[in-house]
Amino acid sequence: MKKHSRLVERVVRPYLIFIALILAVAMIVMYFSVVTKLNYEAENAGTKIAETMARQVDTYIEEIDVLAQQVKRQPRIINIFYNLNNTKNDKSNFFNNNVLLGIDVSSILNGLITDRNGNFNISVYNGYGDFVSNQNYFIDKKKFQSTMENMNYAIELNQIEENDDKIITAPSENPWTESTREFITLKKSLKNDYSDTVCGIIEVRASVDRLEQMLHTEDNAEILICDRSNGKIIYPTVYTERERSEYSSAFVNNANWEIMIRTPVSNTKTNIIFILSIFVALYAILLVFVFLISRTIGKEVIKPISQLANHVCKIDAPDDKMAHINDDAIDEIKELEDSFEKMLERMNSSIIQEKKAYALALQAQMNPHFLYNMLAVISSAGSEAGCDSVSTMCVELSDMLRYVAAYQKVTVPLKEEILHTKNYLALMKSRYEDYFSYKIDVSDDLMNIPVPKLFIQPLAENCFIHAFKEKEPPWNIDIKMIGTKDRWELIIKDNGSGISEERIAEIKDKIDKALNERQVGNIGGLGIVNTIVRLTMTHNKNLKYDIYNDNGMEIKIVAGE
Repeated sequence: MKKHSRLVERVVRPYLIFIALILAVAMIVMYFSVVTKLNYEAENAGTKIAETMARQVDTYIEEIDVLAQQVKRQPRIINIFYNLNNTKNDKSNFFNNNVLLGIDVSSILNGLITDRNGNFNISVYNGYGDFVSNQNYFIDKKKFQSTMENMNYAIELNQIEENDDKIITAPSENPWTESTREFITLKKSLKNDYSDTVCGIIEVRASVDRLEQMLHTEDNAEILICDRSNGKIIYPTVYTERERSEYSSAFVNNANWEIMIRTPVSNTKTNIIFILSIFVALYAILLVFVFLISRTIGKEVIKPISQLANHVCKIDAPDDKMAHINDDAIDEIKELEDSFEKMLERMNSSIIQEKKAYALALQAQMNPHFLYNMLAVISSAGSEAGCDSVSTMCVELSDMLRYVAAYQKVTVPLKEEILHTKNYLALMKSRYEDYFSYKIDVSDDLMNIPVPKLFIQPLAENCFIHAFKEKEPPWNIDIKMIGTKDRWELIIKDNGSGISEERIAEIKDKIDKALNERQVGNIGGLGIVNTIVRLTMTHNKNLKYDIYNDNGMEIKIVAGE
């Protein structure tokens, strides 16, 4: 059964959570930015509508004020009320007893509003109970009497003077008639332009119907008129109290009013819910996309580790020993840690055992100290007998044995390997004398580079075993090594019988097989195959070699970039 990898989850989950949080923060920021922008635009739009309405209301109030100014410029009306103030002592209405004069004044007032479609009515009165209107025939006597009794003429005049000769009151019913229509009322003092003496009050009433038309919007937005002096809503009379911050507003210049407009809440909530739904859906899509991409990339990244873990597990635990593993989920990193720990334990144990076996083998063959001591005795005896060559050969052989027996070192400086090779070739020179010659040419810059132990001398020894076996002397070996520590080239050439192409192919096949199987111990002694394999393992892929015939056999090895 195929197992589920915990490693993919360990790699993908943290990044997925991090990206999900980043996306969430980004979406929240974008959402609030969009909502804020929409609210800002809605507020600006509301403000613009409120400003337009305020200008229209200003124009309407100006029109009312112009009408009141026209009344002030009627000399007949002013003269009548000046005379009443100077001659009258009672509170009776002068125009009730002088009907023709009342009709005359009423006609003048009607003439001022003839072309205004009935949206206005005008009244003029004083503090003595005298009252005249363009609608005298609509006056309700009881309502008129009640209004007159409750009116404080002096206070009204004082308010008019304090407000730059003009006061505007909130929409209300006409206090003089039975009509239930609401009007905006503007009051001004009645006086001659050449005198400061006030003889009455002009009251111009404008229908609220026209004001309602100005305050109407296509989306039926809620519109209020607020009195800035006390903060009360003066229009409409029936409304739902809300937070003032929900409204956009603009001031009316000709009155102490403020136009307030509020877009229907249902539209705003619908827009916000719609936008929120879009962002939630977009976030979900991005999250799924990121999850799929992260998991795909995670699997590709983990794939080599999973393969390595499988190989290591096979090495660490053979197939017949893995049947007990029933966990449906695996953690490749944990398995690699466990497997490498076990492999290192086995390798350490193997190295220790190998060193012990190597040491025991040397001791079983011959005690090195005894051999060195005997060579020293022979060398001394040769010197006493006057045979210096015997002494020299003993020293050379002793150095070779020490070099070979020092198994603690895997790599040595090149100069030690060269010295060991020289000792070997010197001994062979002593044996074959004039039948053998050799030449070693190594660059001084390479003498201290680390090299595998016993990689030049075995190649030289190989010449005597194979190359010179079927070749009559004289024999010759040339060893040349040039380059730098990063890239060097070794050439070993002999004048022996050469090597066949079949033998070259066989050697290369053995080298490839040994490298693939990583089993150096099964390829025989310290010959060409052993040397090339050890060098390849040391330099990985940065090693090239070639074997060919050139009046004998020549081996060329290049290491480094």
